[in-house]
Amino acid sequence: MNIEVLDLARQEFDEAFVHYESQRQGLGEALRAAVKVQVTKIKAHPDAWMLVRPGIRKYLGHRFPYDVIYQRIGDDLLILALAHKRRAPSYWVDRIKK
Repeated sequence: MNIEVLDLARQEFDEAFVHYESQRQGLGEALRAAVKVQVTKIKAHPDAWMLVRPGIRKYLGHRFPYDVIYQRIGDDLLILALAHKRRAPSYWVDRIKK
């Protein structure tokens, strides 16, 4: 199973990383580790997480207020967003691959 990360999702991660690292050295790295765990679990069990739309799932973040939104396309996964829980809930919908 391949995982592709949209550029916009990568940009969201980069912005969050910089924000947390500016708050306290090492906190951005903690975010990176948390997201890596999320993605590893998604890859191992892609259908286990909350279905938010047909074919679109969300892995809820715990330590940090970010959810990983992803789409399963055949045997591949597309990370659509690293969505902050306080951001407009469906801002990433236009990223869904048809």
